[in-house]
Amino acid sequence: MKSLVRANMKPFGWILILLIAASPAGSASTRKITVQELKDLLTAAQAARKSDDDLALQLKQVELSEELTTSTMDSLSPLAPGPHSTEQIYVLEARSAVLPPPASDLPSAPPPDAAAQQAMLSKAQNYVSKTYAQLPHLTASHMTARFQDGIVVAPTYSSVQGGITDDRDPVLDQAKTWVRLMNSKADIIESDNGNEKLVKDKTQWGPNGLAASVGPPLTLNTAMQEITSNGNPKWLRWQLIDGKQVAVYSFAVDKKKTRFSILYCCFPQTDVTGTDHLSTPLGSSLTASGGGGAPAGPPGNMQNTVQWSNFKTNSGYHGELFLNPETSTVVRLITEADFKPSDFVHYENIRTDYASVPIGGKSVIVPVRSFTIAELVPNGDANAARVTIRHQFTTQDYKDYRVAGTTAASAMEEDSKPLVDNTGKRMIQAINADVLAARAANKDKRYADAEAIILKDTESKPDLILPWIELGLAQIGLKKYTEAETSFKTALAIDPRSPKSQRDIEDALHPAHFARRATVSYNITEQDRAPEVMGIIDSSLGEIYIRTNRIPQAEAAFDTAAEANPAQAAFYLRNETLFYFQTGNTDAQLKAAEKAIAADANGAVPYYFKAQALVSKATVDPQTQKMILPPGCAEAYQKYLELEPNGQFSADAKSILTAAGIQTGKKS
Repeated sequence: MKSLVRANMKPFGWILILLIAASPAGSASTRKITVQELKDLLTAAQAARKSDDDLALQLKQVELSEELTTSTMDSLSPLAPGPHSTEQIYVLEARSAVLPPPASDLPSAPPPDAAAQQAMLSKAQNYVSKTYAQLPHLTASHMTARFQDGIVVAPTYSSVQGGITDDRDPVLDQAKTWVRLMNSKADIIESDNGNEKLVKDKTQWGPNGLAASVGPPLTLNTAMQEITSNGNPKWLRWQLIDGKQVAVYSFAVDKKKTRFSILYCCFPQTDVTGTDHLSTPLGSSLTASGGGGAPAGPPGNMQNTVQWSNFKTNSGYHGELFLNPETSTVVRLITEADFKPSDFVHYENIRTDYASVPIGGKSVIVPVRSFTIAELVPNGDANAARVTIRHQFTTQDYKDYRVAGTTAASAMEEDSKPLVDNTGKRMIQAINADVLAARAANKDKRYADAEAIILKDTESKPDLILPWIELGLAQIGLKKYTEAETSFKTALAIDPRSPKSQRDIEDALHPAHFARRATVSYNITEQDRAPEVMGIIDSSLGEIYIRTNRIPQAEAAFDTAAEANPAQAAFYLRNETLFYFQTGNTDAQLKAAEKAIAADANGAVPYYFKAQALVSKATVDPQTQKMILPPGCAEAYQKYLELEPNGQFSADAKSILTAAGIQTGKKS
């Protein structure tokens, strides 16, 4: 979820940690709600001051009936009290990725006539075949995250297990329905002529408890050719994406008219022998029930011999094609593959978003994000009386596209340059790899992972600044404020002249917490006190002081950060304002907002938070029942609306002004 105070930083992936939580029996099933009902739920939870964990548990039990769009997610960020509830909002986004959006994102404009519709499709096909298909050899930073529910791991060995009884825990069964992050991976991908190059995957899919699509994907080049020639595309609707109106067509490509094939790895082929032949979901090695759901027989022994095999099929597909009506370029493609009920994959829905990015001095349309939503039969028991079902969600994000072989290496390639120890005689690649891994984990809010990764490096090489910064950011995310304070102060105490070659820390200093810090991008060949380093350390200490109610120290730390890095002064002070808002300190919030406004008079958000601090002192006229705003409050709301008339807080600002009898846009 994009932070309302994030400075020019588009989130690279929305990778999350999803905690398993058990609930009372019978509450595991999800209920469908609209996006507006989600907003109402979050607003009510905020009013009731629900904890982060309580709200996260509540969100785990709902599912959206319409798409949760990026812009709506942005507006929901202030309503999430912490990382766990924020994570669940991201899960809702993934689960709803291929659904139609709310009616508010469906313009009422009449459709173009038949000739215009066909012309748009023809231009799109022409663009894909003659421009997109001619894209040069590119590289890009690539982040993959895999989520799933119903985690069940099949045994991968031959063994004898005794004393099997039917004592399955219903609470544990319910907990299996929650979605959780299984793994994430950052790498560099290559593409040529618009097609991503496949790299040999050595992952042990299946035995590791996961299944994955490992075959070649349906490329945009192939999809467009098949959709326009065999898919019978039909006008469906107008839709808003990122505030822009796009044309949406439906299509369906028959299995006999496509080269689309699906390959998943891997599913078990299990031969079970022993005293009793028990039919049970694999992985339930301590519990079993009789075949067809009958009660289990007497305790006995079971021997498992498991082999793994791929699932492969040819498939037709249907879906939706989203086109920019002005340029006829592809904005989004949704494909839904067609399967038989007996297949090990019940459905696979893929959404790929495309956007224009600068590459080699030109604007080029490339994939920037994708969602894959699938329902699988992980134990290969599709034809059994009792079938195990798993839902999994895979997200992929692409950024930092470059022409392969150019001197301007991609951001991830730059990140791969190793550190040099203080003797300058050997490369400490292992620590560099840990810094990168912790950086990715922090950005994805996997704070416990980041802490575990980097702790050993701060112990073995305590004279490096960057590991201490990554550790401190992870500890803030874990609310270990005492330990985080120690980490940042240790970084401050390190001699900046040793070791050498402290490398590029681009967005390492920006963990994916919904209100964090500016994107930092610079190179230093010595471990010096660069402004960005000082700014991130001091502003992080400032947040720690706010969270631990040491307000004078917090104010001083944020002022120091602003002085150390004037280019980001307004950003640090906006964050200071937000942290006070989150902790309910309206007096300090007002003071920080005034400082942020002084640093950047054209920043809208500080005016809103200034007004929010002042409105807490409002009264009500007993005769007119109108709200009486304190001096400066209405003006601050009006200034916010002047700068961002359609901003995420505009509705709230307008409602308060209306309650005070002040017309929107009019000076009080």
